[in-house]
Amino acid sequence: MIAFLNGVKEASDATRYEKYYTDFLRYQATMIKDFGEHIDSHAAKLDSLGVKTNITQYKKFETAKLLASDIPNGRWAAYISVWHHDIAIGGTWGTGGKLYIVEPNTGLLGYDNLANFLSDLDEYISKRRTKKGLAQTTQAGFWLYRPW
Repeated sequence: MIAFLNGVKEASDATRYEKYYTDFLRYQATMIKDFGEHIDSHAAKLDSLGVKTNITQYKKFETAKLLASDIPNGRWAAYISVWHHDIAIGGTWGTGGKLYIVEPNTGLLGYDNLANFLSDLDEYISKRRTKKGLAQTTQAGFWLYRPW
């Protein structure tokens, strides 16, 4: 998410993402995870260590289903906490640009269609609820960020 919002090409290029994840992001994520429970504590810890993330929290909310109206204009990304599992999503230009889902078990998925993006995201969250024995109305936590 931080790499994507800072314009790192490998964070949004499916042909280069797997190598980038394997060689770099996986190790960074493992260390950063120790900085706290969610992205807000991770970003704060990095900033306190003098490692500028160049991102700012736009809004934090809980919802059972992400809507197009939740997505801001411009470049954005969100960290989604789905019951001890994290998903990252983002877009290059609000709802009208390229959209992405990064799910740790499947990698980077790119979308040119908002409806398909929202449908797949809803499916990931729904499957996680089912796996955890939760009602389909149980809300996930969203931390939405934008570049500075």
